[in-house]
Amino acid sequence: MLPFMKYSCAPFSSKFVTLTAAVALCICNNSFAQSASSSPPVSINDRAVVLGILAAEFSLQSGDVAAAANTYYEVAKRSRDAKVAERAVDLLLRARRIDEAKEIAALWQEADAGSVRPHQVVLALALTSADEFRAMGAITTIATLPDDVRSSAIMDAARQLALYRDRDFAVKLASVFTQQLPKLPEAHYALAVASTGNENKRVGEALLAIDQALKLRPNWPQAVAVKSRLLLARGPVATGVESSPGAAAVTLLENAIAANAATTATNAPAANLTAPVKDASRELRLVLARTQFDLEKFVEARKLFLALTEDGLEDADEMRLAATLAAFQGKDWEAAEREFLESLAADRGDPAAVLYYLARISEAQLRWGDAIDRYNQVPRGERYWESQLRIAGALAQDKRMLQAISHLRAQKPSNALER
Repeated sequence: MLPFMKYSCAPFSSKFVTLTAAVALCICNNSFAQSASSSPPVSINDRAVVLGILAAEFSLQSGDVAAAANTYYEVAKRSRDAKVAERAVDLLLRARRIDEAKEIAALWQEADAGSVRPHQVVLALALTSADEFRAMGAITTIATLPDDVRSSAIMDAARQLALYRDRDFAVKLASVFTQQLPKLPEAHYALAVASTGNENKRVGEALLAIDQALKLRPNWPQAVAVKSRLLLARGPVATGVESSPGAAAVTLLENAIAANAATTATNAPAANLTAPVKDASRELRLVLARTQFDLEKFVEARKLFLALTEDGLEDADEMRLAATLAAFQGKDWEAAEREFLESLAADRGDPAAVLYYLARISEAQLRWGDAIDRYNQVPRGERYWESQLRIAGALAQDKRMLQAISHLRAQKPSNALER
């Protein structure tokens, strides 16, 4: 945002805002029409540009996003300034004007060709609107970015390609990276996630690509995480002896964790051993904990989550709750109840979820009265309806059948599923 945009427009009267916007738009409409897109950039101090930006910001202050988007669209075409174009794209997207946003994003891309952000936006807009021509152009441009920004741009493109609905075209786009940059591990990572997407399709092709990425960069955490997911998705394979995909994924993760931990220890500053060093293995430790949880190895998962709470990072509360959930799933009712009560007292996590799980613990221990009391405390929201049904079940189990029936009759379902 330009420096003068940070000042509030609130003190100006609505009449002044309307008048200024009208005058500026008039100037813009006359001036911008004379400015071809191939013209050289206009100074940001150009009078029409400044008035246009002011008019757009005034419109935005008064809640007229459409007018602000329209003015910024014209200003961006005239000025061809990267910051103005970025602002214009944001407002055009808010106004749901995708075609104009794509047009201005292309100008932004030209004005700031060395930055990653405009290329990411151009690709996202192209994929969102299934504009395969522009998508191919964006991918080709990303492949030619300077070395210092290219890898991060490819990783972002990989995330976008994983979400794209057409697997064939996603693979075609990612193949540009592997063809032009065969020795770059990020290129093969992009091909792997583009092949499988979020639906675990084309797992065999994805494994070949991720193996190539790991050959170029052994024990790379992001690639190891993807490969572990692919191994689980592939299922067992016959190799003389039937191998467990879970065991293969766990072994892969444990080996990579050990290798990355060793690298971290080697790179620790010799002069100051207390200086913080980024633990390259932590991401994989988290993946391993979640993998063990998904494999229903709750004791192992709990130990891993508890170890992650000791790292002193911002996600410590989240890891602690995950460890408590592992205790719950592993039917360690004493530990789970104690820790959920601690979470409730410390206001950690979603109170509704914590109350729900506490009620489930009471139910599992046949403490029907406690279960009913706790379910009654679950507020309206995601778990409310199930809690009400479980109250009826607890009443029935407690041999209070008439109360259970009465409770069910008192419920007012809001949709067909609840009915």
